[in-house]
Amino acid sequence: MAVTCQYKGGIAAFETLSTGVASGNADNVIRHDAINTNLALNATSTPAVSQVVWVNKALAGGAGTLDLTALTGANGAVDLTGLKVQAIKFKNPAGNAAMTIKFGVANPYNLLGASWTLILPAATTIASEIQFVCNEGAPDVAGAAKDIDLSGTGSEVLEVQIVAG
Repeated sequence: MAVTCQYKGGIAAFETLSTGVASGNADNVIRHDAINTNLALNATSTPAVSQVVWVNKALAGGAGTLDLTALTGANGAVDLTGLKVQAIKFKNPAGNAAMTIKFGVANPYNLLGASWTLILPAATTIASEIQFVCNEGAPDVAGAAKDIDLSGTGSEVLEVQIVAG
């Protein structure tokens, strides 16, 4: 199996100026997208990637745990042991209450350092989401470093995409 990841992160905002534009200048629109990121990651890139998994993680009683050694991907079981999370996206679908994502209590995966927490706000009409590239900054997944804990409401679902290598 070969994995290629096209990572795109950014916002393109357009600002139309109504004053301060030279007479006769038809280009009065400024495009703000200078800090957008476009990466192509694969087995030979830096960082290298070799596994991908997309998960709809349902909570049970408002809680859940992503075990990075026991995921299910397109071809069945996916175990990220010995790999680092290189890119990850969390998406809280429209209609969900706020969702908290943090280091696991039992076997914490310190994705963003020790004792990290992310809160995706309640999603009313569009999903709330966060994505980022770890660029070799995350630890290797291991038996004592594998869990990401989730909390929210009832049996809501969090969408997660992970690329590791």
